[in-house]
Amino acid sequence: MQLHLIAPTLILSIAVYTDLRARSIYNKFILASLAVAALNTYIFFGWAGIQAGLLGMGLAFAITFPLFLTKILGGGDVKLLAVLGLCTTYSTILDVVILSFIWASVIGVFYAIINGTAKKMVANTVYILKGFPRESFETHKLPYAVAILMAWLSHLVVTQTGGHLW
Repeated sequence: MQLHLIAPTLILSIAVYTDLRARSIYNKFILASLAVAALNTYIFFGWAGIQAGLLGMGLAFAITFPLFLTKILGGGDVKLLAVLGLCTTYSTILDVVILSFIWASVIGVFYAIINGTAKKMVANTVYILKGFPRESFETHKLPYAVAILMAWLSHLVVTQTGGHLW
């Protein structure tokens, strides 16, 4: 096992717990996670790792901040992905962001089926495709940290077994 993967996995696991319990990822947790991520990256990869991590952090922020501005993602989710970016590289964070979109879609469909709102989800999808403003229909907030953790674990399973995602 590669020890440098423990810190980001624990950070994401704790974020899932708080996101499920309180529907929030607290700023104090993000700041502590940022310190752990920086220390983890420096210990295992030195200054070159910090530079690569800052690039990953910037990419995560660049991709997800517009989604925050349009209220698709919460601020904690954006910051959590940025922290994960510091623990990884730009290519890893790109994989995780894309996979998190896929996982969020899967989780959203299951959530709609379980809660009996699948018809409403289909109607909302039609509204979106027709160009109606988002405020004109009801949405459900999902704990996105779950999708991020699932994306991270998917990335680890594929890459640690010698596979490639794309």
